[in-house]
Amino acid sequence: MKTYEKLFTPGTINSLTVKNRIIMPPMGMFMAHLTGETSDKLIEVFARRARGGAGMLITEPYFPEKQLDDFENAREPYHSPRAFYNPKLGEYIEAVQVHDCRFCASLSPLPQKWMLRQMKAVSELRMDEFEAAAYQGLGIFNKLTTGQIEGYIDDFARVAGDLKANGVDAIEINFAFICDYFTLGLFNKREDKYGGETLDERLTFVRELIEETRRAVGKAFPIMLMIDAHQYMEGWRTIEDTCSMAVKFQQWGIDCMRCRAGTSIVMQYDCLPMYLPKGAVAHLAAQVKEVVEIPVVANGKLSDPEVAEKLLREGKADFISIARGLLADPDLPNKIRTGNADRVRKCISCNIGCLGNLMLSPIRPMRCTINPLLGVEEKFPEIRPALRRKKVVIAGAGPGGMSAALTAAQRGHEVVLLEKTAKLGGGGQFRLACIPPFKEELLYIPEYYEREFRDLKNITIHYKTLASADSVLQEKPDAVIIATGSRAYRSDLPGGDAQNVLTYEDILTGGGTVGGNVVVIGGGSAGCETALYLLHGGAKVTILEMLPRVLGSMNAATRNCLVAELAKAGATVIEKARVVSIGDGRVCYTRQEKEETVQADSVVTALGAAPEDGLYTGLKEQVHDLHKIGDARAPRQIMEAVREGFYAAYYL
Repeated sequence: MKTYEKLFTPGTINSLTVKNRIIMPPMGMFMAHLTGETSDKLIEVFARRARGGAGMLITEPYFPEKQLDDFENAREPYHSPRAFYNPKLGEYIEAVQVHDCRFCASLSPLPQKWMLRQMKAVSELRMDEFEAAAYQGLGIFNKLTTGQIEGYIDDFARVAGDLKANGVDAIEINFAFICDYFTLGLFNKREDKYGGETLDERLTFVRELIEETRRAVGKAFPIMLMIDAHQYMEGWRTIEDTCSMAVKFQQWGIDCMRCRAGTSIVMQYDCLPMYLPKGAVAHLAAQVKEVVEIPVVANGKLSDPEVAEKLLREGKADFISIARGLLADPDLPNKIRTGNADRVRKCISCNIGCLGNLMLSPIRPMRCTINPLLGVEEKFPEIRPALRRKKVVIAGAGPGGMSAALTAAQRGHEVVLLEKTAKLGGGGQFRLACIPPFKEELLYIPEYYEREFRDLKNITIHYKTLASADSVLQEKPDAVIIATGSRAYRSDLPGGDAQNVLTYEDILTGGGTVGGNVVVIGGGSAGCETALYLLHGGAKVTILEMLPRVLGSMNAATRNCLVAELAKAGATVIEKARVVSIGDGRVCYTRQEKEETVQADSVVTALGAAPEDGLYTGLKEQVHDLHKIGDARAPRQIMEAVREGFYAAYYL
């Protein structure tokens, strides 16, 4: 049995002992009530991860606000543990601590409501656009008076004291936004004591904040601090800046530093996507650790125990931050500790249900592509046996079919899974999604289900079996779940039926070859990933997208990386280009009311997909308990397929 001794050795932060080195950092879950009160849903999300064996959980940020603001803006949702009646805060804390897990409250000195009013934020504004606007500096923090700033420092310290009195084990100061503004000369234009030409002068706000907080909570209570140690933007904070500040933070009373990276503009350094390797920013913690004596927490795609253990053993970090890994599998720590690391449902770093949901809307609840229970764990505390055992036939072993098969088998049903290829996840859009560069982590999905299926005696998988109405009915099922996926649309443009016009599906399956200048029509994920695949194969590629930007619906972290990889590989991207025809070795399109052309020896279309639901139609009159899930229902993300597979099977 492989052991990870350092990962499961207790650690200390000030007077606090943490049972292992795994810390879950704050995430924008948006599962509290709209008024900000703690909900049963949020309590169970944290309790589930505490039961799963993590050493410490840190809440999403609280924002201390003046009581007066609360009355002025009673309808504005926000989270504060002090400014309103929050009867479940104690229950929230206890639900974590009873499992020998430490409860840390993230606390932001940001005057949130005031900032929202200054920005005149509207509900239609996407969250990533809102945060980018805030980070790029509208000068709003320079409008705060000296008295207002002093008031926010006092209020922050009082709330920290209240949190301690309520029983939290530690607090973490969130350095983002307002602390960034004061310390970055690029933005801080103040002429009072909180401004200045030197970094030491601009650190006055942070020093007073830390010192007042320490006075409020006492010497023995742990105060942690999260900082973007390198912001990867010209004129912003570098790791050298952070190292010089870290020494001061320790002197002023900080007990532990968590080293994040990036900003809300370059989010790929915070929520590392598939395009960046495991531990890509962990070196930042190592550099900070060289200059301080307090514990340092490493951040960024560290749920692989081999990577985490190596960092700890080499003394490059004292604790490991795992966020998305614990969303994907709350039992990750216990599985690793007990020698079952191979049973972990690994995060695939897609950023779709977690960061992606948050970026689309500030009140959209967090979800996970591969964990269908995230956000509904209070409704499904356990997978209970079904009242009546049924025979369930599932057509298609993509993500939706595998999810349905596992859930049905866990409930005790007799499951027959029909898959047309020789392996789980071997066909359809899922197989295509795994082929482009940097997409290998998607293979964690079938690997997980294959391991889980081995322990289940009530599931039979028929490989190389194309599901048909006859083959399904021969099984005499009580229920049937159709998970047959989708197929790529073929172009109906003038000239779209020419031999040199292929779909992304033709390219990625090897069913078609291209040569010379290739034009990809469609700048969504399928088009851009196929373009990158062709570029890595040596092709010269132009992408035509009719919308204002390619990958417009993709989360910022993943989009930033994919756009950068396309540029690095030499892609030509033309946006706001509406294709009108294909032919004569070129593609014609209109842009800004002008007709233009681009040379095209080969054309690849990425115009979406259509459901493969013929089997569902064929069985509709013959099977009473019939369900259609995933792309067979409507082409979308893997996340929807996995969730629909779970629900369809659970309620059979």
